[in-house]
Amino acid sequence: MSRILKGLADIVLSPSTNKLYTSHYPTTIFQKALITAGASAISLINPLRTDMVGALGETTGTPSLQWVKSQMILTKQGNEILKERPDISEKTNPKFWEYLSTLPPDTFGGAYYKFMTTNAFKPSERPPVRFVDDEELAYIMMRYRQTHDYFHVLADLPPSVYAEIIVKWIEFFQTRLPMTFLSGTGAPLFTLTFEQQKELATVFVPWAIECGTQCKFLMGVYFEKYYLDKPLEEVRKELNFKIAPRSNLV
Repeated sequence: MSRILKGLADIVLSPSTNKLYTSHYPTTIFQKALITAGASAISLINPLRTDMVGALGETTGTPSLQWVKSQMILTKQGNEILKERPDISEKTNPKFWEYLSTLPPDTFGGAYYKFMTTNAFKPSERPPVRFVDDEELAYIMMRYRQTHDYFHVLADLPPSVYAEIIVKWIEFFQTRLPMTFLSGTGAPLFTLTFEQQKELATVFVPWAIECGTQCKFLMGVYFEKYYLDKPLEEVRKELNFKIAPRSNLV
């Protein structure tokens, strides 16, 4: 009996792995459960808390990240991403940002640069991946975070709380991450007006279902290598990505 109890204690109280990458923080099942509970509560109230949203995504997202990987390896560009591991942080890849600054604003890269600089956003401000216990899946999570604002540009949505919730719906149908579904369904109850909630349910969720399921698998698209200098409208057409409906409430 004591061996059984010791075995259960090791499972619950001992980290399942050693440190696997620079920012990795090995955690126990119990610790992951606590992080999930706390991050869920805060993320529902404030979906702009990227640290809490990120932590929730990491502690609940392993099966979804495995699925994302399985889809990425089905395409040429997805395999290139996994092999070359592009990193668009301005700290680690300043030349990328220098190049973006030279692109016309009607190109995908130029539109992305304008979106980021206008809103004073920097990829390096995204929290590092800490709780994913697999080095390659940790990169995929980082890639998801760094390309999040690509979704905003493609959909032509601002970085408001309402728009973030809308983007989470697109991301759910693209990645299956539980965190995106929780943010898309729970956060509106705490952060949106009744009018916005009604519009989300009748206008934007149907759009997200259609767009998210019919456009190309965006985690398998190597934007930095093939799309930066292309006209934004051409990129949308090639990816079969429909711009979000217009609304004065977003």
